[in-house]
Amino acid sequence: MLSNSMHLDPWLKTVQLLNVLSAQAGDEQFVSPCGNDGGAMDSWVSRRRLCSFRAASIKILGRSGVRSATISWCDPTMCNYPDQVWEMKVAARPGTCALSGSAIRRGDSVFRPRCSRARPANATAMIHAGLVNKALSDLTEE
Repeated sequence: MLSNSMHLDPWLKTVQLLNVLSAQAGDEQFVSPCGNDGGAMDSWVSRRRLCSFRAASIKILGRSGVRSATISWCDPTMCNYPDQVWEMKVAARPGTCALSGSAIRRGDSVFRPRCSRARPANATAMIHAGLVNKALSDLTEE
């Protein structure tokens, strides 16, 4: 019997294999979707595909705390979190806003997925805090 850490959803494994097989030339560097520690997943996806999140459908659903929001994240190539809690943090490194595609600088206020025991596949994603707060204020006005 396989332990839980060795079990991987067949669909996720298929999608990840397709990502690897369709990687373009010059895209040889791969990272684990659970981070560099190897995590529970033994498959690999390209760094470019992991960090871009272009296929994700992102919806801000509401506030779940003073510094947190509930976000729906659906990426058919990686993961589906219909009600994921994101927390406001300070960006530790530069990146790209998953919602707008704009640049994020180190030190900017951002929302990031809450990580518990199992690190989510979109753990490296960031959204500008201003965009989330604007969407949340628009929701409360309706």
